[in-house]
Amino acid sequence: MASYQVQAFQTIYDICYNVSGSIVVLDKLMELNGIESYTAEIPFGTQLDITGIPIFNNACVLWAGQYPFYSTRLSEEDLQNQINNLVNTMTQNGKSNS
Repeated sequence: MASYQVQAFQTIYDICYNVSGSIVVLDKLMELNGIESYTAEIPFGTQLDITGIPIFNNACVLWAGQYPFYSTRLSEEDLQNQINNLVNTMTQNGKSNS
């Protein structure tokens, strides 16, 4: 059985990109592993069965081998702070379009 170990903060979508380079395999991956929700939280360290999951984008899979796809969850406040910091930095560097 081919398997994939879930890393911290990864969603089922991240895992699809990491193992096949495409979300085309989403339903097959969920079916193989008894995952019933597209938004299910998959615990860190879980071993997922990826037997028979084809690679659709080899370049993506190779990239993910070095820099795995993973999602992080920011609060709305943290996201807004990051946006504000980016805008402030751009404005200070004279790169603002406004």
